[in-house]
Amino acid sequence: MDRFKPSKFNHIVENEKGDVIVYNYLYKQLCKFDCAQYPKIKEYLQQKVMEKQEDVSFAELLNRQLIVPANTDEDIESKVDFMQEIARPILGITIYPTLGCNFRCPYCYQSHEEKRMSEEVKAGIIKYVRKNIVKHTGMVVAWFGGEPLEEVEDVIEMSKTMLKICHNRSRTYYSSITTNGYHLTRPVFETLVHECNIRRFAITVDGLAHIHDKQRITKDGSGSFHTIMQNLQQIKNISKNIDFEILLRSNVSIEGYEDLENYVRYMHDMFGDDKRFCFYFRPVYNWGGSTIDGFKENLIEGIAGQRKIYKKLLAIGIPLNLRQHYLDLMESSICYANRIYSFAVEVDGKIAKCTGESRSSINYIGKMDAQGEAHINRNTNALWASQYATVGTSCKNCFFEASCHSNFCLVEKLYDNSPRCHCPSGKDFVDEFILLLDLFNDTYPYIEVVH
Repeated sequence: MDRFKPSKFNHIVENEKGDVIVYNYLYKQLCKFDCAQYPKIKEYLQQKVMEKQEDVSFAELLNRQLIVPANTDEDIESKVDFMQEIARPILGITIYPTLGCNFRCPYCYQSHEEKRMSEEVKAGIIKYVRKNIVKHTGMVVAWFGGEPLEEVEDVIEMSKTMLKICHNRSRTYYSSITTNGYHLTRPVFETLVHECNIRRFAITVDGLAHIHDKQRITKDGSGSFHTIMQNLQQIKNISKNIDFEILLRSNVSIEGYEDLENYVRYMHDMFGDDKRFCFYFRPVYNWGGSTIDGFKENLIEGIAGQRKIYKKLLAIGIPLNLRQHYLDLMESSICYANRIYSFAVEVDGKIAKCTGESRSSINYIGKMDAQGEAHINRNTNALWASQYATVGTSCKNCFFEASCHSNFCLVEKLYDNSPRCHCPSGKDFVDEFILLLDLFNDTYPYIEVVH
């Protein structure tokens, strides 16, 4: 007789109504069973091994692979998923057109050197894409900095050229940009969308003006909230038929936490009727650098303290589009630097794997020359993609291992030979994320409801 077991990667959350929500990254499941089904669902998911049952609840669990055949080796399936992820044939390039920035945020880890990408390096990137894109199914370009729109003409010119190369070779092209939003006027935005195929914009808004203007300060000391909001309002007025996504990230400080309800209410009133705007909440993290010391008293520290942010969002109960929090659950959370064909080109042509770490030569795997040769050190590049064997026992017993594969951040593994793994911060708040998605599911249906 066939025997079955619950997937080891199931994670169960119960809401206030008694409904049960089951999350499983390996099988890409986030689904909800109502309270009437809960006793049967709970019974099946708590057993170690069971025989096949002829009822609807068992069939629904089996159909979604929340229950699997007893002889299934899910560790092997997870490892295969990891190998497919790191070797996916998409060329991923993060480009720094400049290290300069028009902001001086007190928690920023960057030094804001007034350096821009040379003509030789820009030409080298284009030639590299032209010579190598046929080896890939497509490419993903991420514009980063500094503030990339300080050099908006370079962003536009290079984007249009790479887009044309991919079109001529019948390859896909997708692009995103991380910007503070200050220079993102409607004309600039429309050029980036229509001519450059930049469809995703990550912009930080840290609260209403009296908080944001303390945390997102321009280099002349003035505030930036009203300029950014004016730009966003103009962008919102663009035809609803135009496809783009604006991710509004909020780095929540102690002061921002106290005013969170007013901020959420304001953003709901401004953008709640346009699903192209989504919201992402994170505590202000200490990423290092020379300026964070003056801001440390405003940091929300510790997992318990940071969890309060999401509990407060639950208590506020005002619906916002939390698509990025959903993607944090449903997309792989391994570090992008793990991927063999993913790298960043800095302003001087150095090729790095990680955009947030520069303390060791291990981060630099090569250099782009003007002829489009990357000169990548294959051994160093391979280090970033070969750490799966270091997964420890604690990781193997964790439901989130199928998503991060113990490789959310490799800094300590590579630099210090430390066996300690960095868990994705989303794992610490996964219950709150799921309950938030459930609370707003009527408006933003990210959770499958099983009837």
